[in-house]
Amino acid sequence: MYTSVSWDSELEAFAKDYATKCIWEHNKERGWRGENLFTMSGDLTVKTAVENWYNEYQYYNMTTLICAEGEMCGHYTQVVWASSNRVGCASVLCETLEVLNETNMHLVVCNYEPP
Repeated sequence: MYTSVSWDSELEAFAKDYATKCIWEHNKERGWRGENLFTMSGDLTVKTAVENWYNEYQYYNMTTLICAEGEMCGHYTQVVWASSNRVGCASVLCETLEVLNETNMHLVVCNYEPP
């Protein structure tokens, strides 16, 4: 069974609050929320972020429900997770993105419920 996904302003505010910290790691305070992160320099488009997450499908085995060794699939599974019905995202331009130590990077944070 598939559910429709709706925009959630509380999840958006939560994502925005974390994005403004400009840290390249998952929010340890996110509790029950799912979360995807994306970063890039130059002109940011949300479509680029979502396509990047979705393209992890190529590493996900639909039969075994596991990711190919050494590859990332968690962003993909969160984007297509059938029971997630709310999402909220935010992006900020970070002068310095902590952990990566990159400058002038866009950071996109999306939170999902249920994860």
